Amino acid sequence: MLMKSCFAVLLATALAVVTPTIGRAQFVVSVPSGDMSHELHFPSDPLGAIAHARGLVAAGNMPAAITWLSRYVALHPREIDPSRFLGDLYFRNGEIPQAIEAYLRIERLDPSDPETHDRLGVAYATQHRVDDAIAEFTKSLPSADAIPDLVTLHRVRGDFVAFREDIEHRAAEDGANAPMQMQLGELDLADNRPADAIIAFSRALRDRTNDPIAENGLGRAYLQARNFSGAVVQFQTCIGLHPTFHPCWTNLGAAYLHLHEYGLAKVALARAQEINPEAPAALVNLGYLADEQGSWKNAVTLYAKAIAYGPYTSEAYIDVGLDYIGHNLFQQAEAALTKGIAFNPYDGRIHVLLGDVYKAQGQTSLATSQYQLAVRSDSDLARSVAQDRLSHLPVGGTSAPP
Repeated sequence: MLMKSCFAVLLATALAVVTPTIGRAQFVVSVPSGDMSHELHFPSDPLGAIAHARGLVAAGNMPAAITWLSRYVALHPREIDPSRFLGDLYFRNGEIPQAIEAYLRIERLDPSDPETHDRLGVAYATQHRVDDAIAEFTKSLPSADAIPDLVTLHRVRGDFVAFREDIEHRAAEDGANAPMQMQLGELDLADNRPADAIIAFSRALRDRTNDPIAENGLGRAYLQARNFSGAVVQFQTCIGLHPTFHPCWTNLGAAYLHLHEYGLAKVALARAQEINPEAPAALVNLGYLADEQGSWKNAVTLYAKAIAYGPYTSEAYIDVGLDYIGHNLFQQAEAALTKGIAFNPYDGRIHVLLGDVYKAQGQTSLATSQYQLAVRSDSDLARSVAQDRLSHLPVGGTSAPP
């Protein structure tokens, strides 16, 4: 079994529990249509267009998927779902300006579309456009999907206390408003307050019985509270009510990972992947399971697949970085972690690991810079580890390998 670094041990909860954000890159799955490229005019078939592009992506041909879907969208510019998926493909491919333009075109058609506001917020965040990202994420409310991103960005901007007080005030004013309670629950999870999150999600479920998002949120709160058996029961309840809701399957697998019930974890995660093959969270947790069972190369393959589908998924970069570092493959680790920072610029955990890579290669100045960025992040764990790393670095140093 691969023994990961001490930082991995400190991050055990974060690595094993990948909590997907509901609504990001989620589309109805349909049977892939045939190749329509021979037709002079593509007929209107939004689901078929998405399915065909997905098939090209699954075959490893992202450029063809983008070219094909862009032609379809040009002929059917008012169809929101294909246009949004085109933006998602641009984003996955690292073409952020093109993704932004695709999302902006949708917003001009439908200024109230929360999913597109959420995606545009993500794209702006990768460009360090903090105010623009906050504005877009705020427009996606009352959906609670963007709350974790808003927590990070308000901390970066320095007004997190006011942001938290506003949500607390509005949630207190209307205790029977389920969306508002779910926002508060997501805020509590992002602020590492699981006991408060349990209360908030329980309130939401009193008003909106059997809501799958609230059911999943309550289970995640139990996970964060390290009540893994309680989390299993909660996710099983969610699945009993909503058998095809893949986030609860993914997080049931995560709960089993915590309990070292690897056989049960594999079954749950495989079911999550079967329901939604493009959801990165299940792939990351399957990779973690492969690592735990000593198959690190298979784990790296799964992490890479998760990154391809969800380049915004921090845990995939963290785990693949740990695997490469653990096998002294520092160039591969640097490449993966640098990409991770490009898509997740405020994740202090990735900065710590990239600092470790530079330190191992004798690049002390670059390591120092990464640790300093981690110290300024909103992750208590990353700050603590980075401060310890800085205290043991030699004074001065070089920015080139010896």
